[in-house]
Amino acid sequence: MRLRVPALLAFCAASALVLPSGARGQTVLDGFWGGINVGGAWADVSCDGEDCEDGFNPGLQWGLQVGGPAGQAVHWSVEVSGYYDPEAGGDPWLAAGSLLLRWSPLYDSGWFLKGGGGYSLYKGLVPVGETPPDGGAFSLEVGTGWDFGTSQGIAVSPFLDLIAVPSADISNGGDVDISGATIYVIQLGVSLLKT
Repeated sequence: MRLRVPALLAFCAASALVLPSGARGQTVLDGFWGGINVGGAWADVSCDGEDCEDGFNPGLQWGLQVGGPAGQAVHWSVEVSGYYDPEAGGDPWLAAGSLLLRWSPLYDSGWFLKGGGGYSLYKGLVPVGETPPDGGAFSLEVGTGWDFGTSQGIAVSPFLDLIAVPSADISNGGDVDISGATIYVIQLGVSLLKT
């Protein structure tokens, strides 16, 4: 199974287009917020070479975020999130820093769509070579979720995200040198946000 960023973007756009034109309004988040993310994640590396992994490898998801209002039913957020597999050899991980826009298209609803881009660092995602290969490249992030408001200004937000690195160079400076690979990380988790 291969996920493609354009397919997910098209789904998000289609979801927005079928909503009533007047469905724009209040969101659960009010003002600025900060929070943490935890959950599960699956990573895959796709390339033409024989050294690439085939299939999504499960791991852990983590993250930090801050955000605030950017307009009616629109928020901005800066997120640092990542993937880590403590069970695999070489301790593979990916960390992504992203600037995102969150849009809540339904009036008085916690459902949101988000998208943006940033930069990702990664290491050990391809388990070859004497030294785990690493690298860094521009990345895209899209996702959806739901903000459930609770007391004391706390929101609980389950989410599903896709981080994609469309052109990744992976090298250890020696016996591994892969260029033009694509990295996908699917994140499924929950955020705890303080407003």
